[in-house]
Amino acid sequence: MKDFNAAISINSRNDEDYNRRGNAYYAQGKYKEAIEDYSQAIELKPNNETYYSNRGMAYNKLKDYENAIKDFNAAISINSRNDEDYNCRGNAYYAQGKYKKAIADFSRAIELDPNNANYYNNRGLAFYNQGSYKEALCNYNKAIELSPENEIYRRNKAKISFAHLLLLNIEKENNRCIMM
Repeated sequence: MKDFNAAISINSRNDEDYNRRGNAYYAQGKYKEAIEDYSQAIELKPNNETYYSNRGMAYNKLKDYENAIKDFNAAISINSRNDEDYNCRGNAYYAQGKYKKAIADFSRAIELDPNNANYYNNRGLAFYNQGSYKEALCNYNKAIELSPENEIYRRNKAKISFAHLLLLNIEKENNRCIMM
């Protein structure tokens, strides 16, 4: 950190130094300090998508989802082809319980990178939480197909399979009660 500080004190107009120091703060879990540096980088170079993305991720870590979404919107307006920005914004919407918006963003991320298993898993989680179990299962299956050794994807599939079995059993019990 000392060398970043020295470089910035020599040339306080270098946006990349602020971004790099922000990344160092982020890696240390110092998200407020990271946000300050990303903000300084944005002030110096406002058309750099990466700086908005980085600050948005730091806001996500602080659970400041509104500001995270604003930053991902800015990043997407600069470069609408970055799948990770859609995924990160989807995560912010997901954390707010805005599952339809999250699904739309995860779907866009998948369009841009159809081989990213994490995007399918994230979309599966959003479908699951809005009660769309069949769609969730399809997404977990695709995530597992792309990354068969990932235990989280398998655990999510097991959870949905268990929930589906419970629903089937409840439905059978309801039908039996109606017949009586």
